[in-house]
Amino acid sequence: MLYVTTRNHLDSFTACPVLKENRAPDGGLFVPLHVPKLSQQDCARLAEMSFGQCAAEMLNLFFSTRLTGWDVDFAVGRYPVRLEALAHKIYLAEYKRFVEQTVVYDRDTHLLIGIMRDITNEENDRVKKENISRQTVEVADRVVEKQMRIVQEIASLLGETAAETKIALTKLKESIKNE
Repeated sequence: MLYVTTRNHLDSFTACPVLKENRAPDGGLFVPLHVPKLSQQDCARLAEMSFGQCAAEMLNLFFSTRLTGWDVDFAVGRYPVRLEALAHKIYLAEYKRFVEQTVVYDRDTHLLIGIMRDITNEENDRVKKENISRQTVEVADRVVEKQMRIVQEIASLLGETAAETKIALTKLKESIKNE
């Protein structure tokens, strides 16, 4: 099926850009070039179907897909499946990719479906942030250590000067007493 925009009926688009974009390039809305016609029998048949089956039939008319009622029910969360996200990430060395693995279990057909989501960018960002944090802590440690050394040197110098001053003043005091 082809689509045009509400502002331009000359340029047509396939379903792919229509589904990807919120608005047409000209700012208009996408509308079907030809709206499928439904007979009374078609409408009666649709009325007897479940929500998922009816939605799938209508989507198939507009997007040339082969969706089933199960596909729609699954997408809207009506199908009795249990999602379990595994707690670990996997590194696929041959692809140089980090992935997060999720397993979907279909109780009716006893199928386990594995879904791997590419999280390489997120993982690289996390590692960069960890490295920056580690480097920042190391720099802070070095600065504190250097400052402590300087404080100790100043204290040592002050202590030596104070001791020398005390000795000099004590000698001066004794010499004055002796006169």
